[in-house]
Amino acid sequence: MQDQTIYTALFKFHTIIGTIDKASTNPFFRSKYASLPDIQKAISEPLLECGLIIVHQLGEDDTMQTSIVHCKT
Repeated sequence: MQDQTIYTALFKFHTIIGTIDKASTNPFFRSKYASLPDIQKAISEPLLECGLIIVHQLGEDDTMQTSIVHCKT
C-alpha cells in the first residue's frame, strides 16, 4: 500500500462518504436536515476505513475543540 498522508486519507474519506440523507425536519423553518446521530452513523465506518478518528477535548470556559486525527501519522 502506498504511503498515506492525512490529505490522502481525507480525500479517500470524501470519495467514500457521498451525501448524507436529510431525514429530520425542522417544523419552524419547514426544512429538512441531517441530525447529528445520522451524521455520526454515516461517517463512523468510512472514518475507520481511512484511518481517521475524531477527538473532542474539553477546554476552559465550557469550550470544546474537535480535531480529526490521522492514526498513521
